[in-house]
Amino acid sequence: MNVSQKCHHALRAMLELAMRHDRGVTSIAEIVASQRVPARFLESILVELKRGGLVESRRGVRGGYVLAMNARDISVGHIIRLIDGEIVPLAGVSVPLDATARGRTALGDLWQRAAEALAEIYDTTMLHDLVEQERSMLARSTPMYSI
Repeated sequence: MNVSQKCHHALRAMLELAMRHDRGVTSIAEIVASQRVPARFLESILVELKRGGLVESRRGVRGGYVLAMNARDISVGHIIRLIDGEIVPLAGVSVPLDATARGRTALGDLWQRAAEALAEIYDTTMLHDLVEQERSMLARSTPMYSI
């Protein structure tokens, strides 16, 4: 399955909001600077995430966005479905997967199993898990200087 570029940007924005959750509101400029998400797309993506109940916006000079719920309660699958729709393993193949006049096919069964495996991974990976992994990776890549 190919996650759309829009969805990839949404996942990166959500990860940034989760990483900064303890600091409060995060501005669009901060997300752009940290995640290198194009600003022209980010605002519409955040509006879509807000409509989906995943983020909240704050107005004003110190305005921006925050997660609408705990990162432990937001699955990657939820974000993907909100932005891209159903999880399918092969672009252009939909349910019934690869059905023919004879009914189900071996390839259809393959695509169904693949979709279920993808959904399982995405649905059991929480945004909080990605934050922990990101922090761990950043800690390992930060050079240590000592005199």
